[in-house]
Amino acid sequence: MKILAKLFYALAIISIVLIGVGAIVAIWFNGSIGFKISLTSMTSAVVSIAVAMGLDIDDL
Repeated sequence: MKILAKLFYALAIISIVLIGVGAIVAIWFNGSIGFKISLTSMTSAVVSIAVAMGLDIDDL
């Protein structure tokens, strides 16, 4: 389960980086598309962190 938890933590980090990408897209290209990217990335990050913490709870 530790490997799977690390995978979900990595997905959360990627999602957090994509929030910044969405902000850049919103500033330079299109606000609505950038907002959708950021909102989807935030949701993905929250879900990934929740799953990773649920899988990693055995180590406490």
